[in-house]
Amino acid sequence: MGSVSNIKTCVTQLGTVGSDLNFFIFEAPEQCHIESIYIVTGTTKAADNSNYATVTIKNLGVGGAGTITVATSSNNAAGLILTADVPKAFVMSTTAAYHEVAVGEVLQAQVDVSVAGTCTFGAETAIIVNWVPGTGSGQ
Repeated sequence: MGSVSNIKTCVTQLGTVGSDLNFFIFEAPEQCHIESIYIVTGTTKAADNSNYATVTIKNLGVGGAGTITVATSSNNAAGLILTADVPKAFVMSTTAAYHEVAVGEVLQAQVDVSVAGTCTFGAETAIIVNWVPGTGSGQ
């Protein structure tokens, strides 16, 4: 992570999620670099290969048509457990350029629930975006 004094944080409350939904979580107020993204929920969600949710963070760009995957998280067996009140880091894209967000670009959390209504996030679920102004890590 970059210098602590430069990191800015945006927290977006998702509310209850029980089916496939999309949430706008961040609009870049200036050119910035996404350092890390976390999900936190108040209820533990076990890892399960048939009853899970995958959250993908997409950069929609300025016009809303972007398709760049910035980060992903899942509580399937490979993605492991979501522990109550413990932020879980998203897996950031291995393409460093995808961490760069231009002024006005919008990040969206796309939630894909494997079986609607069974793997739910409670009202206390939030996504945390840590970013720094400028380009490159730790600006």
